[in-house]
Amino acid sequence: MTLLLCSRLGQSNESSPRPLNATEYASLCQWLRNESRSLKHLFEPEVVDNYNKISRLEPKRLHALLNRGGALALAVEDWANKGIWIISQSDENYPRRLIERLSNKAPPLLYGAGNSRLLSNGGLAVVGSRNISERAILATRQIGNLCVQNSIQLISGGARGVDSEGMQTVLENGGGVIGFVADSLLKMSVNGKYRQGLKEQRLVLVTANDPKTPFSVGNAMARNKFVY
Repeated sequence: MTLLLCSRLGQSNESSPRPLNATEYASLCQWLRNESRSLKHLFEPEVVDNYNKISRLEPKRLHALLNRGGALALAVEDWANKGIWIISQSDENYPRRLIERLSNKAPPLLYGAGNSRLLSNGGLAVVGSRNISERAILATRQIGNLCVQNSIQLISGGARGVDSEGMQTVLENGGGVIGFVADSLLKMSVNGKYRQGLKEQRLVLVTANDPKTPFSVGNAMARNKFVY
């Protein structure tokens, strides 16, 4: 149900209904709880109509989102075939820290590849410039090596420069990494430099955006709070 409401299901055309953002989803869930109902009750048209009367959503938007069963089946099959999993806030492996710290701004869905259990293990966030100097490379590698030596996961954003340098250093030396990426999860999950880490369950690549989402500055900035 959360996928129907909050995912683009791989669709990028303007005619597709706009998925609910984190705040909109949280407001809907709160209303359902107040009404002693759950998400499954949204398949009852009168429940959706009642919510539309008190919300600021476009009247047809919820109905359109819920009427995407065919697209949902195709998207889930495509992601599964490419090794991509999806978890919602109700799943065991969804990191509780995101909900505790971000409340109604926590992403309703996370898409990922690799060992989802790593998401709740904490670690050291290492992020920095995309245009990295030789001195910064050495410093980043030193930090990565210290993480491995002290059995601390490295958490980063997967971007060019400091982020990827730190991740690679830890992976090459047998450590664990969380890569919270802002875009292109599908491309990153098949990148050769991550293959061994994924295979050995020492790496998880995760995003709050559709796995095919291209790069945007807005998504990159929004991702930073998840890394933190």
